[in-house]
Parts: sequence; C-alpha cells; structure tokens
Amino acid sequence: MSLTDLTEQEKNLLLQLSYLDLPPETKVNGKKPISFEDTIATIDVDTLPGDAKDRYQAISNYLTHSPNSALKDLQLVGYRNHNPNAGNTTGGTAESGFVGYAFKDSQGNGAAIYRGSENPGDSAHLKTDWLSNFQAGLGMEIEQQLEANQFYQDFIQGLEGDQLVFGHSKGGNLAAYVLVHNYQENSELQSYIINGAPLAWWMLEDEQREILKGDRNTFIVYEGDIVHQLGYAPYVDKSVKLTENDYDDPFYPHYETSVTFGENGDFVGAYDGKKWYSDIADFGSIIGMFAGGLVGKARDWISEQIAAIRNATLSVIHSTVRGLTAAANAVINSVVGFVESVRQVTGQAIQ
Repeated sequence: MSLTDLTEQEKNLLLQLSYLDLPPETKVNGKKPISFEDTIATIDVDTLPGDAKDRYQAISNYLTHSPNSALKDLQLVGYRNHNPNAGNTTGGTAESGFVGYAFKDSQGNGAAIYRGSENPGDSAHLKTDWLSNFQAGLGMEIEQQLEANQFYQDFIQGLEGDQLVFGHSKGGNLAAYVLVHNYQENSELQSYIINGAPLAWWMLEDEQREILKGDRNTFIVYEGDIVHQLGYAPYVDKSVKLTENDYDDPFYPHYETSVTFGENGDFVGAYDGKKWYSDIADFGSIIGMFAGGLVGKARDWISEQIAAIRNATLSVIHSTVRGLTAAANAVINSVVGFVESVRQVTGQAIQ
C-alpha cells in the first residue's frame, strides 16, 4: 500500500501530525529516512499542549488498531521547523513560522505536508503566522509560501511516482501556492486541502485558476468553516458535516479534527461540492448560537446585521476586482452608515 491508497482518515491524520513538533535534535536529510511509526515515537508527548496531545493520541491509536494502514509504509525524508521558539530545527536563523513534513513510500510516491497557523495568543506566532495571513490575503507573496515551495523542491520534486502536497488552513494556502507554481514542470503534482485559506484569486493567471478548479486540486470544507470564505475559492469538491452540532468554540468547524470517519476511513456526512461561500443560513446559525444570551428579536436582528454586512463585503470584493471603485465606495459608505445607526444594539450584543 502507498500514499495513493490513503483513506480520508489517514490523510487527516497526516494533517494532524503537521501540528506536532519533532524534537529539536531531529535531523532528516532524505538520505537517512525514518519510518512513520518511529517518527511518532520520537515525539515527546509531555511537552505537547493539550490539543496537540489529542492529535498525537489519535495518530497513535490509529496505528495500534490498523496494522495494515498505508501510513506504515511511509518514511520521513524531510522535516523543517522554522518556528521562533525552542522547536526550531533549522540549524539556522529562519523564523518565518513555516513547518513542513516530507514523506515517501516504497513505490516512489512522495508528499509534503504543511502546517497551518498556530495559536495567535503566542506573540511569536502572532508576528509570524498571523501577520503573513493578512499579507497573503492581500495577494502579497509571503516567506512561508517561498519556503513551502523550496521544501517541495528539495524533498518531493523529481520522485518517480505521484507527488502530493497536503495542507490545512494556512497549510492549504501553502499547498495551493506550490501547486500553481509547479504544475507546468510537474504533470504529476496534486494538492489535497482541508479548510484552506484561499490564494488571492485576482492575482492568479487564468491557467492557475483552472488548475485549482480541476482534478489536480482536491479542496474539502467542513460545514460552518469560515476560513475558506476569506477569499474567492470557486472550486470546493466536497463538504463534510461536523461531528457535533452544538459547540462553544466558534473555531470548532475549522479544526481538522471536527469530523467523523466511517469504518472504511471515509468522511461521515460528506456530499459533493458547494458554493465557494456557505449559505447565509449556515453563517446566521453560527451567529445565532453565540448570540444565545440575547432574546428573541434582538438575536435575530443581530444575525440579520451580520448577514447584511457580510453580503456587502462580498459586493466590495467583486466590485473592487472589476475596477468599479465608485461602486465599492458606495457600498462601504452604506454599510458604515448602517452600522452607525445601530450602535446601541451593538453595545447590547457585546454586553
């Protein structure tokens, strides 16, 4: 079995692994690969934060109960951690926040797995991941994208078999970047993305857009996720229902761990495609949930405000892309006036 045989659950576990740090002394240069199981065994569980421990446990349990898993055929051939903390294993001074894993199987297939954004409560991550998220959203080329591309070229490009790039959230943005910048030189390259932060659509060439919309890019979203909506992504292949419908964490739909898998490793509650943005009903239901402390009409009215502002935001995006600056400004001014007129209810909502 190989990378091409991975189930949805196994791909999800690789994305979970991308959020785990290997020990700082870990050195992988491709010449001395480490088995997947040994890679997991090197991780110091005691140093992991709570959510990372859950990810580690999910991977460990799966390996224990799935003796024939294709994951066991994988070998770690590359690892880079450019976090500005003790987990930095670059041997240099790079502190961009980039983290990547590279695996190869016995049939010559390879995959690069890119980590997404980390806890913004950590000032180091705020300066790396989150500042560059804003820059990438504006269409600026960021250091992590360049490092993701170099990582792919160093460890995956040129392999005899299939070549893949995986990513969740910001990691999905990195995977998409690598795909659209290497698809011509490598006809085997494919991407697999969950709840990815979209590339700036208006900065892409027509051929790059077609690649993202085609079979070489798999783009999966979870119901209620808003990160994939922070841009224009008209290429959703599959949507997946959440494990829990009642949750306290507004980011729950975004986590790669918030869905369920069947006995064959397929998503439970998956269905083909969807618009690039969720229905207003989906978004409104989330707002309604967290405005639950308000009563009746006030809660519904706040949901309507959010929906109206959201629709206006989409109008601004499209108008600006088309060069209709006057139309965009008119929409902005209307929204500002609308928000000013309901300032008193905003205060109530905050309270």
